[in-house]
Amino acid sequence: MNALFDALLRQHGVQPDRHGEAHVTCPFCGKEPKRGQVHFSFSERGGKCFVCGQGATLSKLAELWGHGEPRPAPAPKPRPARRAVWNWDALVAQYAANPRRLEAWASYKPLPEDVIRARRLGLGTFPKSLSKCQHERLMVPLYEDGRCVGIRGRSLGCSCGRWLSPLGSRCVLYNAEALSRAAGRVVFIVENPVDALMLEQLHPHVVAVATLGVSMWQDTWTDLLRRCGARRVVVAYDNDVPGNGGTAAARAAWQARHGSLPMPGGIRLVNRLLEAGIPARLYDWGDAPVGADIGSVLQKTA
Repeated sequence: MNALFDALLRQHGVQPDRHGEAHVTCPFCGKEPKRGQVHFSFSERGGKCFVCGQGATLSKLAELWGHGEPRPAPAPKPRPARRAVWNWDALVAQYAANPRRLEAWASYKPLPEDVIRARRLGLGTFPKSLSKCQHERLMVPLYEDGRCVGIRGRSLGCSCGRWLSPLGSRCVLYNAEALSRAAGRVVFIVENPVDALMLEQLHPHVVAVATLGVSMWQDTWTDLLRRCGARRVVVAYDNDVPGNGGTAAARAAWQARHGSLPMPGGIRLVNRLLEAGIPARLYDWGDAPVGADIGSVLQKTA
């Protein structure tokens, strides 16, 4: 064994792995070794950090480490604060000022004009730097703790994706602020933010929130539900296989096409909430058509 390599091993109190590499704190950036990950290591050929990219010969490492005397590694450099990707409020104001927005929203779902204005629902296209989709969309601002943190856009016919968010948008529980008045009430969890608004308009005694998808749930949202004091939580994802499970025929067709069935997001969420001690149940779609959502049911009963 190389005498200098052996001296450095003794200095750090480590042994080389089966590849002849010894893993220690990087003398350049201060990244500490972690089991199962390669950060900085040295061998008889020299040392290399796969975090900061610095490398050195054994003699250079010996010099850095004080010729056998351990030298404290420098503290890692603090990462600069991440700047906001976009001024979301300015973008939302632009969409809300579109003179065709009321007509466009009316053609999608029957939301009252005062709700469209209060929720700052708009119409427009995503900035080119934030999305590949450059088609006009119905725009829904996303808020967290009273601050706009992104946008969700609904397609008006393009094939880029029914619901999209531009780069930098945060994943939020839409209408989460309504949980402050959920004590003793029934809370509905749906996919579509517009369906949540419609549900509260037509049934003022319930509270509705939207997850913007069936696999977005976060532990902090479970805590919100646990603290809100709801009498019951009803998970009403869409009537399809990924949502609440769909019909037996839909599941058979899915299995024939894909080879296996996924765990429906609605069932998975109900189980998760029940484990947390929250009184939750799955919405019963009955004989509703495959693909139905709460919004389509509300439009028929309105």
